Amino acid sequence: MADEDKKEQVQTEDAQPKKGGLVKWVIIGVAALLVLGGGGFVSWKTFLQPAENEVKEESAPVRLDLGPTVPLETFIVNLSGAAGERYLKVAMELELKETSLVLEVEKRRPQVRDTILLLLSSKTFDDIATFRGKTKLRNEITSRLNAVLPPTSIKKVYFTEFVVQ
Repeated sequence: MADEDKKEQVQTEDAQPKKGGLVKWVIIGVAALLVLGGGGFVSWKTFLQPAENEVKEESAPVRLDLGPTVPLETFIVNLSGAAGERYLKVAMELELKETSLVLEVEKRRPQVRDTILLLLSSKTFDDIATFRGKTKLRNEITSRLNAVLPPTSIKKVYFTEFVVQ
């Protein structure tokens, strides 16, 4: 009889940890699902939703009020830091704020070309290789030309040709 009591105690002790172990695994599984679900939701809110907003903004109608434009001759410059191995060929047009500024740009064409040539020749291939680099270059040209011409006379610079060799 003593042997039977010991066997029952051993079986009872073995049965209890199995139940406790199963409950622990269920709790761990539920907690893991909550953590992963919460992380997925936060990722969706921070990374995927802004991309959807950008697509909506891009589909907005394009501004149609184009000011007077002045085409410039093609610029061909050696890029900085390439030991003369790389060059840039750029053609661009300047959008002006008013029609009266066309004469001012024509009068100051040598200053405009000099300013642009110096800026372009100071750039490296890495500076202008990306979309962001080209946009930055466009903004730099605009700000430098607005320093030479009456302030805010250049609204935007449009690249009509952009070749890097």
